[in-house]
Amino acid sequence: MRFVSTKVVSTSSQGFETWAIGKLMVEEKVNREAMYQVFKSLWFTKEDVNFLSLKERAILVKFGNEDNKKRIPNLSSWLFYQCLFNLVPYVKDKKQMAMEVGNAIGEVLAIDWRDRDGGWTEYMRLRVIIDVHKPLLRVVH
Repeated sequence: MRFVSTKVVSTSSQGFETWAIGKLMVEEKVNREAMYQVFKSLWFTKEDVNFLSLKERAILVKFGNEDNKKRIPNLSSWLFYQCLFNLVPYVKDKKQMAMEVGNAIGEVLAIDWRDRDGGWTEYMRLRVIIDVHKPLLRVVH
């Protein structure tokens, strides 16, 4: 399922609106600088793209504008030396994003947080009421 937010971004930009989180699905180490150069050339952006390495092979990608952040993850799956590179939007307010996803699918009953301190979590669990007589959507707007 691919989630496309229709929420209007506020005019008081703090910068994180143009960020995305990427992860290379591989166990061994890769040449990060080479990977960054390959993706920069494949994405055809006029604005600069910056990469910041995080823990557990996660990479923070800072795009030059919001259009590139929306366009690039939806183009296709990205491969680097036969390894999948997943790219998802960075969301500062995780509770708001969970509510948006849940409400797009059905009615949110509960949200279960693994880390209650507001830190980085591996996952969150949503309990949502859905109509089982209707098929699940592939893309949620």
